[in-house]
Amino acid sequence: MTTHIKLHGSKARRFETIKGELSERMGYDLSNPEVLGLLMSSLESHASSEGEGAEPTEDTCSDTHWSGLEVPLF
Repeated sequence: MTTHIKLHGSKARRFETIKGELSERMGYDLSNPEVLGLLMSSLESHASSEGEGAEPTEDTCSDTHWSGLEVPLF
């Protein structure tokens, strides 16, 4: 199964910022799927550690809620 995602405006800029930060940590340029995989992995571990359900809420999707989120490096 393949899913295509397009980001525009501020969401695209935010993704590129995150991609740059993660690429710097990893020491090489990450692909978009690698970035998304790291974000999804950290989201799953963060949600399970806080006992949150699978459904995101407006509060849990805000930038301030995830500002301290640590993305694991493999």
